Amino acid sequence: MSKFFKSITVLLVLLFSISSVSAKTLTERLADGHKLRLGFGTAVPWAYAGDNGEALGFVNMIALTV
Repeated sequence: MSKFFKSITVLLVLLFSISSVSAKTLTERLADGHKLRLGFGTAVPWAYAGDNGEALGFVNMIALTV
């Protein structure tokens, strides 16, 4: 009986791992007019929000230039 359950488990794992996702790539979303959202932690001087909410700090400058 346990061999049967193992076979079913393997079958289900294969079934769910083969399925594909039809999500758009980041480039496609940007071309469609969607905005790019960046999240960052607050660790001065590495990453922090300025007075107007702009992303400041060393890590944020790297992310914004890339």
